[in-house]
Amino acid sequence: MIRVVVLAASIFGWAAALGAHPVHIPATWKCIDAGRFSFWAPPGVVPAPLRGRPVDSYVGEYRGHQLFLSFDYGPYSSSLQTPGDNLRSHDELIDGRAARLVSYTAAPNGDFAWPNFVAVHFPKTQEHGMRLTMYASCGSALSCREAEQIFRSIRFP
Repeated sequence: MIRVVVLAASIFGWAAALGAHPVHIPATWKCIDAGRFSFWAPPGVVPAPLRGRPVDSYVGEYRGHQLFLSFDYGPYSSSLQTPGDNLRSHDELIDGRAARLVSYTAAPNGDFAWPNFVAVHFPKTQEHGMRLTMYASCGSALSCREAEQIFRSIRFP
């Protein structure tokens, strides 16, 4: 019995150290089934045509008002550890999994539509050897906060 209590306390401490955030999903948001995972997003977020051809990953893109989302689900998705002066990051738990959230004050390499950029990386998913990285280019600070809510709503089957 003592072992169970110690184990539970250890898990709770680990979860608190990673920073689990409560997820508030607005009533107007819809659930988007992305195939290997799902997430909640504002009603204006819709699938967008891919800008390239995937080589070794499952990828997708979505557009909304002042928000562009893309994801890379595969063994080589970015770990979001590119160094830089304008990078901020922290780790937290999302859907019970370790995740790394990052933000840039300007999109790296100008690859996205707007200068605000946030992303999340899951080094482990429900599939062995597969990782998920989701990116958001935001037209405002409010849309970046929405993107972070979207990231925190990600669920794996």
